[in-house]
Amino acid sequence: MPITDKQREWRRNHLGSSDSPALFGLHPFKNAGDLYLEKTEAGLAPERESEIAEIGKLTEPWLIDGCAERLGVTVIKNQQRVCKPHPIFAASFDALIRERVYEAIEAKTAGIGWPLAVQELWGEDGTDEVSDYVVIQTHHQMLVGNLKRVWVPVLIAGRSPCRCLFHVERNETIIGEIIERGVAFWERVVRRESPSGIVPSMNYLRRVHRQPNKIVSLDRPLVEQWQAAEMTLKSAKATAEKMKAAVLSAMGDAEGGQIYDGGGVTYLEQFTKGYEVKAHTKRKMLYRKPEAWRKYRAKQLPAPADSGDSRGDTNRLGSPESVGD
Repeated sequence: MPITDKQREWRRNHLGSSDSPALFGLHPFKNAGDLYLEKTEAGLAPERESEIAEIGKLTEPWLIDGCAERLGVTVIKNQQRVCKPHPIFAASFDALIRERVYEAIEAKTAGIGWPLAVQELWGEDGTDEVSDYVVIQTHHQMLVGNLKRVWVPVLIAGRSPCRCLFHVERNETIIGEIIERGVAFWERVVRRESPSGIVPSMNYLRRVHRQPNKIVSLDRPLVEQWQAAEMTLKSAKATAEKMKAAVLSAMGDAEGGQIYDGGGVTYLEQFTKGYEVKAHTKRKMLYRKPEAWRKYRAKQLPAPADSGDSRGDTNRLGSPESVGD
């Protein structure tokens, strides 16, 4: 469910716990320039909630309840607080612990859609080995709630067991850095002075409400740099397409090609469900690094016979065919 206008306005008037990582360059989806637009552009079009975010909301109660059971505590869910000493900071808490007034719970879902990309961000179950993003987010919460510890139950795709529990302990140095950066940023918000040297992302700039018939002056060098970059991109795309065709041509009628350093290339059919477009199937060409290639081979093809250093074509079983005697 998308946030309400009242919740959106509340967020515009404070720095939330998911905002602080952007001030450290640690947010995966927004930078300080994007955050500035969120706080200053009243007409910023709301962003459509992703499927991954929806999954996170669905799993949140299960993760919180499991954490509470594991800790042997009871909780108060969905709480909002404003920092008394520094009221520009606020936080939404997934849950506060009744029996431990200096502790809270922040539930996470990780790896949905790209499980291999997040494995290294999380340590062993029961440790404090969490991503830098989570360290800053939970310290922001500890600042607002005057907490000493935040528990982080996580559903990690691709891991067994998939439900893990981490903890983050309060560090005053990190708290101080959050305050310093947050106050400096908010002073820019008040002055309507965007962060120096940081350009907002296209995802946010597209959502800015544009004034009809309004024209502003632009520096020619800025526009020329953009046009030069577009030409470079166009040339690079043309070269990439040509080289892609050369690789595909070398594969003949095969669906895969093995590189003798251990990697490979696949050209497989992929089915797209019919939501906004008609359902269809098309092939996608993909380079696979050695580890990904081995997993593909293990799943799709029988183990190849021992063939020495023969470097001929690859048959459907993945073993090199001899080319002549």
